[in-house]
Amino acid sequence: MNNSNYSTIKLTEENFDLLKPLMLDCFGMDVELKYFKWKFLDNPAGKVIGFLAIHNNTNEVAAYYGVIPELYLIENEETIIYQSCDTMTHSKHRRQGLFQLLSVKCFDTLRESNQLFIIGFSGEMSTPGFIKFGWKHVFDMKYYFIPKVPKIFKIKNNENGRSAVYIIDEASMVSDVSSDGEIFSHRNLLEDLIYFIEQGENCKLIFVGDTAQ
Repeated sequence: MNNSNYSTIKLTEENFDLLKPLMLDCFGMDVELKYFKWKFLDNPAGKVIGFLAIHNNTNEVAAYYGVIPELYLIENEETIIYQSCDTMTHSKHRRQGLFQLLSVKCFDTLRESNQLFIIGFSGEMSTPGFIKFGWKHVFDMKYYFIPKVPKIFKIKNNENGRSAVYIIDEASMVSDVSSDGEIFSHRNLLEDLIYFIEQGENCKLIFVGDTAQ
């Protein structure tokens, strides 16, 4: 383990692009720069504090560690607590002590401003490193992922719709709640229905429901 071959720089908006290869290598995420701006700068609680490790010979970005501020209400008093997040070490530069190198820089920065109060929700790979570095394991937390649902209902072409009148009974059952296009061809059932009818020639649509609808 030798991190003498690396230099550290502070994360700023001007070098957000250095995070992109790390995100792709560590998480398989090809994100745009506006993602980092939203997460690290537009946070209403404050801006990110983070550091990058750069290999001295190749100028490759090797690792990142940072924290983002969050606003908590503790005993009716607003308190800023920093959350450790997006800990990343490129697969080509692991086992070089870069996590410790960068986290110490980050902690020292917070300590200088008397803000060293950090929580973290580490993953399977990063938890041992945090514990080795002196973090306390307070509790385990279950997490769940919502799978991406493929489009189930596809709209057929309204090939025979000429001067037709479509009557929709129990109209309140036709949802206009958005599903982000994951189930229906458009955002919801209502938009799919209207799209289908508009494909016809000189067609009309009538909704039928009682006064409670």
